[in-house]
Amino acid sequence: MKALKDGTLSVMDFIAVMSLEGRVFSAAGGSGTSPITFGAGTIDTTEPDLMIKVPSGTSIIPVEINLTMEAYGTTAIFEFMASIGQGSTTALGTDTDVTIYNCNLGNSVASACSAGAASNNDATYMTDNVVEFWRGCEGKAVTVATADDDSTWQPVNFSWKLTDAGYLPICNGEGGLTVFAASQAGTGFIQCRFIEIPTNWLE
Repeated sequence: MKALKDGTLSVMDFIAVMSLEGRVFSAAGGSGTSPITFGAGTIDTTEPDLMIKVPSGTSIIPVEINLTMEAYGTTAIFEFMASIGQGSTTALGTDTDVTIYNCNLGNSVASACSAGAASNNDATYMTDNVVEFWRGCEGKAVTVATADDDSTWQPVNFSWKLTDAGYLPICNGEGGLTVFAASQAGTGFIQCRFIEIPTNWLE
């Protein structure tokens, strides 16, 4: 049970209560008709396609990660991965700054985290307690529009959801959450929704 601000006792699920309290946030790489360019080749930990840096005293719990591929490039392996970890050297590097929005638009709680997309091979990966909680690949990732391609249509949407996973990946600061999508010349969009709370709530 959870008491809301007006004193009402709630038996809603954890994510719903956190949403009402303004504790669910969203960060995205790419928006509208403007995708980001993903890291070329294989996964490079210095080149996250979306990274959320979590400061000391703050904890985040990913709720949902959506990855949409607009282009894969030529025939080559495509792989994606998401991880959480700790380490005081975690840094976003040279990237595109990402604004973190509260998913409860009428709530004044602001995120203490910072985020960036499409890092340019100079981010600093987590150094301690690194947990890869989402990973997948496609052995033949091609541009289906190519005239001589006879492969089946490749998937373009990949999603990780807390409700499907059945466990909570909890990132305590100082640390970060990273998402990678690597192919020969990939472009697309990443949306990450996460719960953000003071770490002392978990103690």
